[in-house]
Amino acid sequence: MDINTADESALSSVLKPAMASRVVSERAKGNYTTMEEVKARVAGLGDQKIKKLTDAGFIVGAAAVAEPAAAEPAVQEQTAATAAEEEDNEEQDAHQHQHQHEAPAEAARWDANPRNAFPPEFTIVSVRARPSFDHTIARGRVTWHDQTFTQREWALQLGRWEEAYPNITVKTQRGKTVVKSTRHETEAQRGKATADPKNRLFCWEALPRNHDSELPKEIREHFREDSYGNVVSDKATRNSGLCFFDVDHIWPWSRGGRSVQANFEGVQWAANRWPKSDNIVPSLDLEAMQCGLSMAQLKALVAHAKHKAMNKSRGANWTHNLDKLVYWLTHGPSKDHALTNFALDTNRTTDGAALWSFFEAWSKRADAAADVDADVGRKSDGRIDSRALAAAAEDKAQPTVPAPRTLAQPVIHLSTNHSMVECHGPATYQLR
Repeated sequence: MDINTADESALSSVLKPAMASRVVSERAKGNYTTMEEVKARVAGLGDQKIKKLTDAGFIVGAAAVAEPAAAEPAVQEQTAATAAEEEDNEEQDAHQHQHQHEAPAEAARWDANPRNAFPPEFTIVSVRARPSFDHTIARGRVTWHDQTFTQREWALQLGRWEEAYPNITVKTQRGKTVVKSTRHETEAQRGKATADPKNRLFCWEALPRNHDSELPKEIREHFREDSYGNVVSDKATRNSGLCFFDVDHIWPWSRGGRSVQANFEGVQWAANRWPKSDNIVPSLDLEAMQCGLSMAQLKALVAHAKHKAMNKSRGANWTHNLDKLVYWLTHGPSKDHALTNFALDTNRTTDGAALWSFFEAWSKRADAAADVDADVGRKSDGRIDSRALAAAAEDKAQPTVPAPRTLAQPVIHLSTNHSMVECHGPATYQLR
């Protein structure tokens, strides 16, 4: 009997009902071509079950023959050892499905191979391809990786990807710590790979070099654009610096993406941690992803720094201004004052003077806050006093107590009257 035409009851004569149901459900996505394909597509269907199907007369293709009458007796003659082994396999299958949060078979299938950095449905090019939209055509047109969709078709395609490749991370309690992991990696392994200097250098070298002749050599060598239009720098070593970049998983780690260089690219840190998050690239809002400094804004800042250096009355010079600009972009203050959406904060302006004023005001506020915290929380020996910092924070939260009212000094006149002294003021007192 052909597996492509057999109903669930016929398959249940050889397989357990749950496994037979999986075979039929997977077949609904497309007919099988070989028994090897059946084994690959149906989770938990190993060599032993394939052999049982073949022995029972099930094959794939036009050469299928009628089911032999001896199929059912063959099932009845299974040994107790074989049945026990089958039960063990079923338990292993159930554990795998629990790990994948009952993910669709398609996601489970590609993720089972540790050599797949992302689903085989995508290529090294298409996995990072962005859609383009044409709203001048009736019903709209979306182009993605040389494929054309209507807007409705594109929405359905995104929905299919979301369903096929869900979040598959599992949380495990280890003492007081909750550990996240996918099938092949833990969160700690992911963090180690993204912080590896070799992977950071790989991502930096993959970004297009800056050849803009309007920019000085130091800026051209150390500032480049990520694929979303954010300026990043290899000199930014602190992740509160505006131009710091993250080693991003192109295919999200939480959806099974591997921590390998084939799945890495450098992305401005705020864009990676908020708009990108665990979304797949085709579904991203490209305007939201450009939340850092743009190349046009960088050029405007450099031009204003040069203009300030030419104005001798301000006592500025070119080298000093350039060093200040590089510091603003690569170091920045503490995380509490990090610029998480620079494009929104500056309204995407390309006015160099306005941008310079923004950075000066931002830097002064951050420095003032840091000085206050340092003065409050510093001990005589220079160490940080955490209790003083906590008390200062608590004081900030207390309501302001009004100053005590100052009373007017009363005017007192003294007089003597033989046997007594009288004090005349707000009240009269007699002293004998």
